[in-house]
Amino acid sequence: MSDLIIISGFLGSGKTSLIKRYLNQYQAHEPLIILENDFGSIQFDQNELTAKNSVISELSNGCICCSLGDDLSKTIEKIQKTYHPTRIVIEPSGIANLSEVILQCSHPRISVQTRISAVITVVNAHRHAMYSENFDDFYTNQISACDTLVLSHTDLVSSQELPSFDDKPCLDLQAIDDSTVQHLFETASYVPQILVNHRQNRVMNHVELRSEAAFSETTIRQFVDWLASNYVLVRIKGVLIIDDATRDIQYTWSALTIQPSLKPASGVTLIGEDLDPAAIQIAFNSLARL
Repeated sequence: MSDLIIISGFLGSGKTSLIKRYLNQYQAHEPLIILENDFGSIQFDQNELTAKNSVISELSNGCICCSLGDDLSKTIEKIQKTYHPTRIVIEPSGIANLSEVILQCSHPRISVQTRISAVITVVNAHRHAMYSENFDDFYTNQISACDTLVLSHTDLVSSQELPSFDDKPCLDLQAIDDSTVQHLFETASYVPQILVNHRQNRVMNHVELRSEAAFSETTIRQFVDWLASNYVLVRIKGVLIIDDATRDIQYTWSALTIQPSLKPASGVTLIGEDLDPAAIQIAFNSLARL
């Protein structure tokens, strides 16, 4: 029987960074199985977690908390037959309902092969108040349903501004040492609880924009400004050719970063509320430098 370690967290919170911390010190004889779930078929985080001691399995084009439940059980069954792992790390989509993820992982089709060992949520300390106000249950359920909280981006807030959680353990990702990270992943801490599942009235969707064309940074920033002014834009993630160089693009709730990248340009994935794929695609196509 394999232990399931669920690493939850809102978009851009630092889930992948926490998993990398564990992976960098992982020394077991068997590979660490990491099951990634994200919207869209364009994958960007896999290269960040690829290592000689890890195996990445992907569930894309949906969310394991709802539309990909059957795929999750089939994937775990395949993983069990192939690797017989001690642990499987599950990284749900950033807008997954954590209660529903736990319920999926507790289904008899999955629990006959596994047990939930730990449920950890990474919280962006710098944006916690903003996310709580703007994304209600999408965000707060990830906090209430976990057993341990890990704060990221604590260097961007003062001690007085740090969010406080009195009902469960809360650690600082930047302050904890490697042994504490190892303890988080390898010690069973999850206690089953009664989960209240609130279906959301708000609907998030995604748009994939594939391109190997060249863009200018000015036009990309104008495009993002246009998106943010017309939609509830939550996340942009991808790699494009910008100013004749491959650039990594990250956007999380009004903060846009464009940095050099070693990954090949493939496109971007947008996540938001009521995004119009046709209108966005037309606007994006107009940006490419011919």
